[in-house]
Amino acid sequence: SIYSGLIDTGVAKSNIFYEFFGGGSIEDGDPNQTAIAKHAQIHFAKSDITIEWTPDQGTLLELAEKNGVQAMFSCRVGNCGACSCSIKSGQIAYNKKPSYKPNDGHVLLCSARPEKDTDSITLDL
Repeated sequence: SIYSGLIDTGVAKSNIFYEFFGGGSIEDGDPNQTAIAKHAQIHFAKSDITIEWTPDQGTLLELAEKNGVQAMFSCRVGNCGACSCSIKSGQIAYNKKPSYKPNDGHVLLCSARPEKDTDSITLDL
Protein backbone atom coordinates (compact mmCIF):
# COMPACT_ATOMS: atom_id res chain seq x y z
CA SER A 1 0.00 0.00 0.00
CA ILE A 2 2.89 2.37 0.67
CA TYR A 3 4.30 1.72 -2.82
CA SER A 4 0.91 2.45 -4.43
CA GLY A 5 0.51 5.60 -2.31
CA LEU A 6 3.92 6.88 -3.37
CA ILE A 7 3.10 6.27 -7.04
CA ASP A 8 -0.30 7.95 -6.63
CA THR A 9 1.36 11.08 -5.16
CA GLY A 10 3.74 11.33 -8.11
CA VAL A 11 6.93 9.74 -6.80
CA ALA A 12 8.90 8.21 -9.70
CA LYS A 13 9.30 4.41 -9.61
CA SER A 14 13.06 4.92 -9.93
CA ASN A 15 13.03 6.69 -6.55
CA ILE A 16 11.25 3.87 -4.69
CA PHE A 17 13.33 1.07 -3.21
CA TYR A 18 11.96 -2.07 -1.58
CA GLU A 19 12.91 -5.64 -0.76
CA PHE A 20 11.00 -8.91 -0.45
CA PHE A 21 11.95 -11.69 1.92
CA GLY A 22 10.34 -14.61 0.11
CA GLY A 23 7.77 -14.55 -2.67
CA GLY A 24 6.13 -11.38 -3.81
CA SER A 25 6.11 -8.67 -6.41
CA ILE A 26 4.75 -5.19 -6.94
CA GLU A 27 6.16 -4.82 -10.44
CA ASP A 28 3.86 -4.32 -13.40
CA GLY A 29 3.06 -7.53 -15.27
CA ASP A 30 4.82 -8.21 -18.56
CA PRO A 31 2.24 -7.90 -21.36
CA ASN A 32 4.56 -9.81 -23.69
CA GLN A 33 4.95 -12.73 -21.29
CA THR A 34 5.57 -16.04 -23.04
CA ALA A 35 3.03 -18.77 -22.35
CA ILE A 36 4.23 -21.85 -20.52
CA ALA A 37 3.97 -25.36 -21.93
CA LYS A 38 1.26 -27.87 -21.09
CA HIS A 39 3.91 -30.58 -20.73
CA ALA A 40 7.59 -31.13 -21.49
CA GLN A 41 10.37 -33.63 -20.97
CA ILE A 42 13.01 -32.28 -18.58
CA HIS A 43 16.40 -34.00 -18.64
CA PHE A 44 18.77 -33.36 -15.76
CA ALA A 45 22.06 -34.23 -17.51
CA LYS A 46 24.46 -34.72 -14.58
CA SER A 47 21.87 -36.73 -12.64
CA ASP A 48 20.83 -38.64 -15.79
CA ILE A 49 17.16 -38.26 -14.87
CA THR A 50 14.38 -37.45 -17.34
CA ILE A 51 10.99 -36.35 -15.99
CA GLU A 52 7.71 -35.40 -17.63
CA TRP A 53 6.84 -31.86 -16.50
CA THR A 54 3.30 -30.43 -16.27
CA PRO A 55 2.26 -26.98 -14.93
CA ASP A 56 1.00 -28.40 -11.63
CA GLN A 57 4.59 -29.42 -10.82
CA GLY A 58 5.61 -25.77 -10.56
CA THR A 59 8.99 -24.35 -11.41
CA LEU A 60 11.99 -26.31 -12.63
CA LEU A 61 13.46 -25.96 -9.13
CA GLU A 62 10.36 -27.53 -7.58
CA LEU A 63 10.50 -30.35 -10.14
CA ALA A 64 14.17 -30.98 -9.34
CA GLU A 65 13.52 -31.06 -5.59
CA LYS A 66 10.55 -33.42 -5.89
CA ASN A 67 12.73 -35.84 -7.83
CA GLY A 68 15.89 -35.80 -5.72
CA VAL A 69 17.97 -33.58 -8.02
CA GLN A 70 20.18 -31.28 -5.96
CA ALA A 71 20.07 -27.64 -7.07
CA MET A 72 21.39 -24.46 -5.48
CA PHE A 73 18.78 -21.83 -4.59
CA SER A 74 18.02 -19.03 -2.18
CA CYS A 75 15.17 -16.61 -2.92
CA ARG A 76 12.79 -18.70 -5.11
CA VAL A 77 11.51 -15.59 -6.95
CA GLY A 78 14.29 -14.69 -9.41
CA ASN A 79 15.98 -12.01 -7.33
CA CYS A 80 19.36 -13.43 -6.29
CA GLY A 81 20.67 -15.70 -9.05
CA ALA A 82 21.80 -18.51 -6.74
CA CYS A 83 19.77 -21.05 -8.74
CA SER A 84 21.27 -20.08 -12.12
CA CYS A 85 21.85 -23.24 -14.14
CA SER A 86 23.20 -23.93 -17.60
CA ILE A 87 20.53 -24.92 -20.12
CA LYS A 88 21.82 -27.27 -22.84
CA SER A 89 18.67 -27.36 -24.98
CA GLY A 90 15.08 -26.16 -25.00
CA GLN A 91 13.33 -22.91 -24.16
CA ILE A 92 12.01 -21.60 -20.85
CA ALA A 93 9.61 -18.87 -19.77
CA TYR A 94 9.19 -16.96 -16.52
CA ASN A 95 5.80 -16.24 -14.93
CA LYS A 96 7.17 -12.84 -13.91
CA LYS A 97 10.27 -11.17 -15.27
CA PRO A 98 13.06 -11.94 -12.78
CA SER A 99 15.03 -9.01 -11.40
CA TYR A 100 18.29 -10.97 -11.72
CA LYS A 101 19.52 -11.53 -15.28
CA PRO A 102 21.37 -14.84 -15.64
CA ASN A 103 24.32 -15.22 -18.00
CA ASP A 104 23.61 -16.23 -21.58
CA GLY A 105 22.81 -19.94 -21.77
CA HIS A 106 21.62 -20.02 -18.16
CA VAL A 107 18.18 -20.03 -16.53
CA LEU A 108 16.87 -19.28 -13.06
CA LEU A 109 15.43 -22.59 -11.88
CA CYS A 110 13.44 -20.96 -9.07
CA SER A 111 11.08 -19.20 -11.47
CA ALA A 112 11.59 -20.93 -14.84
CA ARG A 113 9.06 -23.20 -16.51
CA PRO A 114 9.12 -24.82 -19.95
CA GLU A 115 8.05 -22.46 -22.71
CA LYS A 116 4.98 -23.17 -24.87
CA ASP A 117 5.58 -25.76 -27.60
CA THR A 118 8.84 -26.95 -26.05
CA ASP A 119 9.31 -30.69 -26.49
CA SER A 120 12.28 -31.11 -24.17
CA ILE A 121 14.72 -29.22 -22.01
CA THR A 122 18.16 -30.39 -20.90
CA LEU A 123 19.65 -28.79 -17.81
CA ASP A 124 23.20 -29.18 -16.52
CA LEU A 125 22.19 -30.63 -13.13
